[in-house]
Formats: sequence, C-alpha cells, structure tokens
Amino acid sequence: MIEAIVLFFLSLLFIPIAYLLKIDSIWIIVAFAGLMIPTFYAMFTGGPFVPSKQERISKMLKLAEIKNGQKVYDLGCGDGRIVQAAAKLGANAVGLEISPGAWFLAKIRCLFTKNCQIRLASIWQQNYQDADI
Repeated sequence: MIEAIVLFFLSLLFIPIAYLLKIDSIWIIVAFAGLMIPTFYAMFTGGPFVPSKQERISKMLKLAEIKNGQKVYDLGCGDGRIVQAAAKLGANAVGLEISPGAWFLAKIRCLFTKNCQIRLASIWQQNYQDADI
C-alpha cells in the first residue's frame, strides 16, 4: 500500500514537469507503467510492508552485537529504518528492496547516513558471502 501512495505523489510531481517540458503523454504512460509493474509484482509476491518500531530496532541491533566495519544486510528493508540504525552503529549496512516505492523511501532515509546503502534488487539474486550479520 505504501508503494502505491509514494508512486501517486511522485506522479503528482512528475506530470506538471512533463507538461512544462512538453513531453508527449505516451511517454508519461510508459514511465508510469514502468514504475507500476515492479510495484505490483512486489505487492503480490513480496511480504507486506510492516514498519518496525524504534524500540524494537534498538533491541534487535543490541542482540546482534554489531561492531564497527561489520557488513549487515537487511533483506526486504522497506523504508530503511534498520539499515540506517545499523549504519549509525558503525556497520556497513546494505538494504535490499524489490518495491520501487519502498526503495525510494529507504533511499531518501539513508541519503545522508554514512555506510548506508540501499539497492533496488531481488534478495534471491544476490551474493551474501561478505555478510557478517
């Protein structure tokens, strides 16, 4: 659901810009479909977006005993809360998200956080050999 809301607001921003730049309407439809197809795929094949509360994130990361420089992966990172929190503890944190809407939110969240990386990718096609947590 969050993905649809994010894409709706992105389209509200994009349509006036496309009109001002005199972009043909067919390209707007193609771009929107290009964003919606992966979003619908993620909505029906992935898990639901359920954000974790900050107190639970703190407990999870405390139990993980993260040390500086460790590589932490968050599979299906949603809006990137855990990735950002792990990066703030000194980890090299990587979040993987398949939904473009949630990926966009996570990318914004980690924009100014050091060692915080968000990838738009499937968790099934990654190499985790360098993972510590």
